[in-house]
Amino acid sequence: MTTKIKMCPEDIIPLASIDYEGVNVDRCPMCGGIWCDANELDKIIESKIKKFDKETINNVKDLNVPSLELNIGKLKLIARKCPVCNEDMSKSDFSSNIKISVDRCIKDHGLWLDEYEIERIQILRELKK
Repeated sequence: MTTKIKMCPEDIIPLASIDYEGVNVDRCPMCGGIWCDANELDKIIESKIKKFDKETINNVKDLNVPSLELNIGKLKLIARKCPVCNEDMSKSDFSSNIKISVDRCIKDHGLWLDEYEIERIQILRELKK
């Protein structure tokens, strides 16, 4: 059985498999974005291995603002492709409480996080508990 090489939806280069907090995720060596297959991000958030300093936590709290509303009529957006099925992904806030815009596979294969978004989500989830 051959494994399909996952490509970065931003840079269109192969993603590298890395260990992040005990979970195997795929990271782009160029842009630093991370692909989390379904449920991988939940496992990372639950692990609580990484500890963040107070300054970082305060900076992230200040950045949890609603995503910019884009006027689609004036701006042409090109959807990123899912590294698993190559279908267009949809962009939305991570959750109603965490206003970080992420790309989600419409077939639920996972989600794409730009560089540092995984840390921001981890911090904001911790603050909500």
